[in-house]
Amino acid sequence: MRSILLAIVISASLFAYEKDDIINDYEEGNFKQVCLQSASYYKNNGKNERLLSMIGDACLKSDFINPLGYIAKNLLSTPDYRQNASYFTTILLHKKLLYQFINDGIDLSNIRLPKTQHILSLVFEHIVMQDFSKIDDKIEVKLDQTHKVLLSKQIKNENSWLLIEEFRDGELIKKRWYI
Repeated sequence: MRSILLAIVISASLFAYEKDDIINDYEEGNFKQVCLQSASYYKNNGKNERLLSMIGDACLKSDFINPLGYIAKNLLSTPDYRQNASYFTTILLHKKLLYQFINDGIDLSNIRLPKTQHILSLVFEHIVMQDFSKIDDKIEVKLDQTHKVLLSKQIKNENSWLLIEEFRDGELIKKRWYI
C-alpha cells in the first residue's frame, strides 16, 4: 500500500506544472504551453501577480483570450498590475463585442473603449467607426493598403465561432477562432 501511495505522489509531481516551469517556458517563448498548462495555477492559487501577468501575456501572444478574465480579477496590488488587468479585460471585451456584432448584428458605433495593438482591438476600432465592407456573409476590414481582415461566423461542433482571417498582400497569414 505504501509503495502505491509513493508511486502516486511521484507521478503527480512529474506532471505538475509549477512556477519555475511557467517562468522557464515563458522566457523560452513557449507561450501556448504557458497558457494551456497554467490553468490550474491561476484558477486555484493565483496570488503571484507577476506570474499571473506573465500567464496573461502568454495567453494573448498565443491567442487564447478566454483565460484573461480569470487572470485579470487577481491583478490588484500595484498600478502596473491593475493596468495589466485593464488591458486584458479590454481585449476580452473587444472579443465579446465582436462576437455579438457578427452573431447578433448589434450596433457598436456608440461604444468607446481603450485602444490596443492586438488584432481584436484594431478590428474593433474599424467596426466602431463603421469603416468596413460587407461581402456576402463576411465583414472586410482594411487595416492599411496591404493588410486586411475578414470576419465571419462559423459553426463548429454546434457552436457559433468568430473567425478572423488576416491577409497581407492578398496572402492569408493567420486564422483565429474565437468563441
